[in-house]
Amino acid sequence: YNNFKLPTYHTIGNHDNDGCTDEETLKAYRIAKGYYSFDCNGFRFIVIDANHVRWADGRLEHYSKGNYYRMGKIPEHKAFYDQGKRDVIGVVPPEQLDWLRKTIDESPYPCVCFSHQSFERPTGNPCHNGAEVRAIFDAANAKTPGKVRLVINGHHHCDNLRILEKIVYFDLN
Repeated sequence: YNNFKLPTYHTIGNHDNDGCTDEETLKAYRIAKGYYSFDCNGFRFIVIDANHVRWADGRLEHYSKGNYYRMGKIPEHKAFYDQGKRDVIGVVPPEQLDWLRKTIDESPYPCVCFSHQSFERPTGNPCHNGAEVRAIFDAANAKTPGKVRLVINGHHHCDNLRILEKIVYFDLN
């Protein structure tokens, strides 16, 4: 991957961090953060990292070394399950939402966004705060029509195309 002759850009998925830390994954792909943007040929491409766990107690932690699969098995997590609360994987943290808003607003170009998890699917373990992300896209398009054109994800292992508020959401198998 790193020696490919053309520029490469990676969108980290949950299985990239099943057996290693997020830091190890970033180092392997030679990227500084799991979320970033770049401009090319009149478009701004934005990579979003939704690979965060929101524990039942409200804490956010990046998914690393399979930590999500231990949910409910750790004593302090069990207490929250007993209260009907649960852990979820697939969350974009608040500071990244702020970065996303600014990155889109400051772009001189239309935007194409990438994420491993879907922002538009209601089921199948999508991004759990996908509505917040879509609100950022929709606000940008209300201000500048066509600012966000396309959102691509892959997590669901099937092709799907859906248009919401004039934005194309594409699940790429």
